[in-house]
Amino acid sequence: LLENHCRKNAAAVLLLVWPFGSNPLLDESFNRLMSWLNHLHSNDSFLQSILLIQNELSVGQSCLAISSGVTAIVDFSQSDFNETLDESVYDAYQSYLEKSSRQETQENQNASEYGLVGHSSALREVVSQAHRASGVSDAPVVIYGESGTGKQRLAEMIHALDEKRSGYPF
Repeated sequence: LLENHCRKNAAAVLLLVWPFGSNPLLDESFNRLMSWLNHLHSNDSFLQSILLIQNELSVGQSCLAISSGVTAIVDFSQSDFNETLDESVYDAYQSYLEKSSRQETQENQNASEYGLVGHSSALREVVSQAHRASGVSDAPVVIYGESGTGKQRLAEMIHALDEKRSGYPF
């Protein structure tokens, strides 16, 4: 349910709670949680995730958390928990804003290179979808719309952004 919510409603910061600390009996559960988080990050590279823990994690768990996309680990048994959490959420949200701003700027530059000019939310969404489609080069893409709406230009943009296909003629 949470995964579907995050997929439909671009979450900026995700707080994960792991109240067990370093407990070898629960390593498999921790691994599943990190695998799920890795999956979320593969669908939304802007997502910032903060892991709230009680007591310390093992070095292996800490490494796994960081490699799975956790941007901060905050221990809620520490005396300065509230301040640390506030700072972590603020930093994560700022990072999210910076990444999404850079992405939007890049998408607008790419769109204008192919004659797609405009600032509407609908065009931004189409260009964003085109960027995602270009990353999955083996998937067929269907573009439909009325005559003169830029379908050809959008297809050329997807082709050019696709690392695997861009070296070949359109």
